[in-house]
Amino acid sequence: MTEPAAQATTQPPGNKALDQSLARGFMLLRGRLMKAALNELQKALKIDPKAAKTSMNQQFGRVYQQKSFEEALNLGKLLLKIEPRNYVILNHMGSCARQLKLRDEAEQYYRRALQFKPDYLKAIYNLGANRAKVDWYDNAVEENIRKQLPRVSWWLPPFQNTSDLMSEVRIELAEQGETESFTSVFNVLTARVKTNWKNHPPDKVQQVIQGDNFNLALYVFLEGEYPRAEEIFCHLAKQASTLPEVASFCLISRIMQDPSPENIEAAAKLAAETPHNRALLQNLGVAFLKQNHPIEGYRYLCQAACLLERSEGLYSAVEIAQRASEYLENEHFDIALSLYEEVCLIAERTEIRAKMAEVYRAQGDHDKAMLSYEKMREGGQEDDLTKTVIQEAHDAYLKLAEQALEDKKFKLAQDFNARALQLRQEIDTLRQKVRILSVLNQHEEVEKLEEEIQRLKVKRDQEAAEIKRQNLIREAKVFYKSKDFLKAARILEDALNMKKDRDVFLLLAGIYKGIKHTRSLNNLLYKWKTMPEPKVEEVTEEVVEEEVATPKKELDQVEEITSRPQFDFDLDL
Repeated sequence: MTEPAAQATTQPPGNKALDQSLARGFMLLRGRLMKAALNELQKALKIDPKAAKTSMNQQFGRVYQQKSFEEALNLGKLLLKIEPRNYVILNHMGSCARQLKLRDEAEQYYRRALQFKPDYLKAIYNLGANRAKVDWYDNAVEENIRKQLPRVSWWLPPFQNTSDLMSEVRIELAEQGETESFTSVFNVLTARVKTNWKNHPPDKVQQVIQGDNFNLALYVFLEGEYPRAEEIFCHLAKQASTLPEVASFCLISRIMQDPSPENIEAAAKLAAETPHNRALLQNLGVAFLKQNHPIEGYRYLCQAACLLERSEGLYSAVEIAQRASEYLENEHFDIALSLYEEVCLIAERTEIRAKMAEVYRAQGDHDKAMLSYEKMREGGQEDDLTKTVIQEAHDAYLKLAEQALEDKKFKLAQDFNARALQLRQEIDTLRQKVRILSVLNQHEEVEKLEEEIQRLKVKRDQEAAEIKRQNLIREAKVFYKSKDFLKAARILEDALNMKKDRDVFLLLAGIYKGIKHTRSLNNLLYKWKTMPEPKVEEVTEEVVEEEVATPKKELDQVEEITSRPQFDFDLDL
C-alpha cells in the first residue's frame, strides 16, 4: 500500500458526530452488514466529505495491511461509490479478491483499473499473475520474474548435428572468401539441408535432414525472419519430429507475425497441454511482451518463473532428475523428493516414482510411499520394473506386519498388512490377515476372509493352468513350423483337454486332415461336441451346433475350414 490513496496516515482531529458515524460504519462493515455500514458512512460523508473520505482511505489501508481482505474488499466497494475512477483502489481490490481466491472478480477489478490508467504497471503485473494463478502481487511480480530470468529473453534449444554450428559456418564462409551476413549464412545452411545427408548412412539420413532443417529454422527465427521459421518448424511438427520445442517454435513464429485472438487462444491451449514446459512458457511470455501484449506476457513469464523457482532454475526433466539424485546422495531427502516430483509432473517416470517410494518408506512416511506406488501403476499396464518394485514393497510390508505380530503390536501389524494387500492380493498376505483378525476377535471378518482365500486359490490355480496351456500351444506351434505334425498334434490334444478352445480345435482339425488321419479327425469332432463349455469364453455357434449323429456334416465343415493348401494356415507363430 504505497499509493497516497491507500496510505495509513494520522487522521486530523474531527467532530464527535463524524467519528461516531465512521466508527459505527467500520464496525458494521466488519460484521458484514453492508447496507447498515453504507448508511453510517454516508452520514459521515454528509458531515464532512473530505475528512470522511480521508478516514475511509486510511481504514482501507489498515485492513489491507492487516490481511483482512474481505473487510477491505467491502470497504473498497463503498469507496468506489465516491471515487469510481480510483485505479489504485481498484488494483488493491483486485488483490483482495485474489487473496480470497475470487479470481474472476479480481480480473474485473484489474481490468477496470487499466481502463482508467492503461499504463498502470502494478495492475498489468497483477492481471498477468492472476491469469497465471500465481500469488505474487504488485512489484513483487516483476521482482520474482527477474530472480529466475535476469534477462527476459528467448530460451533456445541447441543446434543439431554439430556442437558448434556457427563456428563451422564461419570457417566455411572464410574458405569461400565471403563475409558473414544473413544471406551468406542462410545459403550455407540451405546447402547443408540439400547435401549434408549424403555423407551419412541410410539409418541416419532422416535424422540429419530434420536436424539441418531445424538449424535453418532456428537461425532465421533469431534473425526475425518469422514466416520462413514458421514454415520449417511447422513442417517438422507435422512430421512428428522429436527435436526440441518444434511445435512451440512453430506457434511462436506465428505469434511474432500476428498476435491475433486465435493465436492467443492457441498459445493458451498449448500451454495447458504442457503446463510444466518451462521453455515454452518463457518463450510465450517473451513473444507477447515483444508484441506489446504485456498482460499475456506477464501471465506466461509468471508461470515460467514459478516453475523455475521450484526446479532451481533447471528446465529439462533430465537436468532436474540429475540434481535431485545429487541431493539424495548427500541425504537432503526433502529437496530431492521435491525435485523428483517436478520431474514426474513434466512426464511420469516409473524409475523416479520407485526412488521416491523408497525414500518415503525409509522416512516412515508410508502414506506417501503408497501414493508413489499407485502412481507407478496408473494406466493399467505394469512394466517389469513396476512389477518388481511393487512385489518387493509388498514383501517388505508383509515382513513388517509379521514382526509387529511377534511383538504383539496387533494394530500396527494390521496397518502393515493392509498396505501389503493394497499392493498385492496374495494368499499368504490374506492368511496373515486372518491371524491378525483372529487375535483381534473379529471372527465374522475371518469367515469372509477364508472364503476369499478359497476363491483366490481357485483363481490362481486357473491362472497357472492357463499359463501351462498357452505354453503347450506355443510349443506345438514350434513343432508345427518344423513340420513335425504328429508331435504338434499330441501336444495340442493335451492343450485341448485342458480347455475347450476353438483355435486349438481348428488347428488340430487342419493337421489331421492334412496328414489324412480320418479316425483322429472323427474322434476330435466327437470330443469337441462332448466337451463342457468354458465358463468365461463362449464358443461360437457355428462350431458347437452340429449334432454328434451326423459326423459327415461336421467333416464337411472342417473340410471347408481347412480347404486351403495343406499346412498353409495363418498361425500366430
